[in-house]
Amino acid sequence: MSQVINISLPFVRSTGKVISQTTRRHCLTSVGTRYPTAFVRSVCSSLAFTDRRTARQAFSASIPPHLSRRQCEVHNAASADRTTVQNEQCSVELVPLLTDNYAYLIHESKENLTAIVDPAEAGPVLSLLEERGLKLDYIINTHHHWDHTGGNEELKAATGAAIVGPDADKERIPGIDIALKDSEVWQFGGQEVRVMDTPGHTKGHVSFYMPQPGWVFTGDTLFALGCGRLFEGTHQQMFDSLAKLKDLPGETLVFCGHEYTASNARFCLSYDGTNEALIARSKSITQLREQGLPTIPSTIQSEIDTNPMMMASTVDQFAEARIAKDNF
Repeated sequence: MSQVINISLPFVRSTGKVISQTTRRHCLTSVGTRYPTAFVRSVCSSLAFTDRRTARQAFSASIPPHLSRRQCEVHNAASADRTTVQNEQCSVELVPLLTDNYAYLIHESKENLTAIVDPAEAGPVLSLLEERGLKLDYIINTHHHWDHTGGNEELKAATGAAIVGPDADKERIPGIDIALKDSEVWQFGGQEVRVMDTPGHTKGHVSFYMPQPGWVFTGDTLFALGCGRLFEGTHQQMFDSLAKLKDLPGETLVFCGHEYTASNARFCLSYDGTNEALIARSKSITQLREQGLPTIPSTIQSEIDTNPMMMASTVDQFAEARIAKDNF
């Protein structure tokens, strides 16, 4: 089984045993009315419980209560290093690049549009487009760093895609065609994409929020259990940027720029080692990485509950956590 969404599953993969169809049926009949059948099956396939009551309890404990039915419509990718999340209108597929980068291939079905977020390199993206039978329409950049824009010009030359990025950093985004400002709404087919200025990591960094599917692409501002280093911004800027993200609905799925979660978890445990939600999440992260599976996406609520950078209530508390991480 390849469960592909990191939602802090303390019971998932706890035993590695193959369970009976009866156990799986107990899970489905107990909780299947709230969650899609495929999602329940994927969780229950690694739960080693043999009666309906314990199956229901285990499943309920594994799924955060804020996670909506829609957000559970998760589909395993063809291989362990790719993940697809989708709803009726959109899908997003993780594209691993370089050593720890993620780009995101978004397909909007209403108008049959495709975009790639933060392509560090072109080759793997072009191969995936061919494999999926998709034409690239847009290249979306959260900030100017080469490991988020390195594939821009080759992809544009190969596909004719338009490049979308932050107006505040348009001079440093290679090949930019559409420069968007804070609070601007860009229409991606039938989907609204809201632009959020989130400086700190760089001065012109933005995040892209899609309210209808409930997805946010945070680049190097917010990571799972962390945030970006302050290369050009201040602690106050990053604190304010994270505060904007905290205001999003808790069930919003967070798609960040790097697979840093395991190392971030080690820091978080050293910094906030009595946080039970963090301890459970860290165990899940370890299990995912041991199987070569991604820890992305997380949720805004999970970050609020377990990420010291998001838990800080003042800029001084944030600065203390960020400095501690810098020195970890």
